[in-house]
Amino acid sequence: MTRPRRGPRPEVDTRAAIIVAAREEFSANGFDGAAVRAVARGAGVDPALVRHYFASKESLFAAALELPVDPAALVARVVEGGPDGIGERLLRAFCEVWDPPAHRERLGHLVPQVAVVGGAADPVRAASLAVSQLAGLALLRYVVELEPVASASHDEPA
Repeated sequence: MTRPRRGPRPEVDTRAAIIVAAREEFSANGFDGAAVRAVARGAGVDPALVRHYFASKESLFAAALELPVDPAALVARVVEGGPDGIGERLLRAFCEVWDPPAHRERLGHLVPQVAVVGGAADPVRAASLAVSQLAGLALLRYVVELEPVASASHDEPA
């Protein structure tokens, strides 16, 4: 029988280990298929410790992707007020988040959540169409830098 090791324990950055495991889990299974228990297993910790560091699966996802925004708060802001005006609110949120160059690398899973919460009859179709429009905007605004789209304020009406 082995005895528990005594003395100083090796320093482990538990939060960092959880984030690494979460990246692997989300990458392999997507947001919906990822499980907090699997993340805990991958990090070698108890699931309660994952909840200690990250209050929800959404906050774990945001930390794993190093998102510059809280996806749940952004989606809530976009869908607030119902279907009327949701396109304008989505566009405004998109530009606010994507305008800073440092933010552009880490985003992508927000639009499908908006379509579901926004009450679209066919959320997958709605999200696909919305993403196609946003991808076009991103291409013109950030890659091609087509004026006046590139320099337009996100508060400027269309």
